[in-house]
Amino acid sequence: EDLRQFCDAISDLFPSLLKPLVELMFCLVSVSRLAGLKPVGGMAGYLVVALAIMRAAMPGLGRLTALESTKEGRLQWVHSRIRVHAEAMAFFGGGSKEELVATNRLDDLIRQMGKRLFAKWKYDIVHGAVIREAPFLVQWLVRNEYGQRAYADDKAVVADQGVGLAS
Repeated sequence: EDLRQFCDAISDLFPSLLKPLVELMFCLVSVSRLAGLKPVGGMAGYLVVALAIMRAAMPGLGRLTALESTKEGRLQWVHSRIRVHAEAMAFFGGGSKEELVATNRLDDLIRQMGKRLFAKWKYDIVHGAVIREAPFLVQWLVRNEYGQRAYADDKAVVADQGVGLAS
């Protein structure tokens, strides 16, 4: 059974790891043939910079979520204690003290949820800029470099009245 699981894991390695690397190398070689090495260096530079920015911007969501769960558990414990001891609290007049404790625990939980959501919001903004929008800029730069390299002289474009640009 262990051997079977090992073979399945190894067979999944190609599609999940090797195939994207091969496709990336094919893309880089194709771009270098069309537009030269400058755009390939720019694309590789973008990938490195994007990786560094995303790594630096990554919040500790695991830690924040764990703290939130701890605070939520404490609040639930206070509520269960109030349910169990409600009669004694009413008889001895401890309701205001327990209300203060429960309110403080709720406020702690709300603050922690706000911290987690704010960290995720900041990360989503960086993610949107670096991962969704910046590739369009890199693509534009690569196309511009290709255009300058392939059509540096307007004489060829004017000679065929721009028909060669459509193909």
